[in-house]
Amino acid sequence: MLRKKKTLGFTLIELMIAVAIIGILAGIAIPAYNGYLSSSHGGVGTNNVDVLRSLEENYKLDTKTYLAGTYVGGNAANAFTKALHWELNNKDKFTYTVTAGSTGDIKTSLKITATCASCGTPLVTEN
Repeated sequence: MLRKKKTLGFTLIELMIAVAIIGILAGIAIPAYNGYLSSSHGGVGTNNVDVLRSLEENYKLDTKTYLAGTYVGGNAANAFTKALHWELNNKDKFTYTVTAGSTGDIKTSLKITATCASCGTPLVTEN
C-alpha cells in the first residue's frame, strides 16, 4: 500500500500571496511615513523662524538695522549666527535666508525663508 507523504512547509503560491500582501502594505505605509516626517520637519523650521525673528528684533534694537545673511543647516556657526547669538542644532536640515530692507518696519523690511535641504522647496516664508 502506498503511504501518503505528509508535506511540510508552504507552497509557492502561498509564499507569493504573502509577498504580495507585504508589498501592498509597504506601498501604502512608506509614503504615509514620509508625509509624517515632512510635516514634523516643517514644525521645526517654523519654530526656528520664530526664534530667528526674535533675534533679529534684538539685533535691530542694538544696531538700528536688521542683519541679512544665510545659514545652511548642519554646518558650523558662521558670522551671521554669531552676530545674532543664535545657538543651532547641528542636525538641522534647513537653510535659513534673511533678507533685510531699510524701511525699519518688520513687515516690509525683513523676510525670513527656511528651505528644507531634502525637499528643495521653501517650507516657511515669513515677513
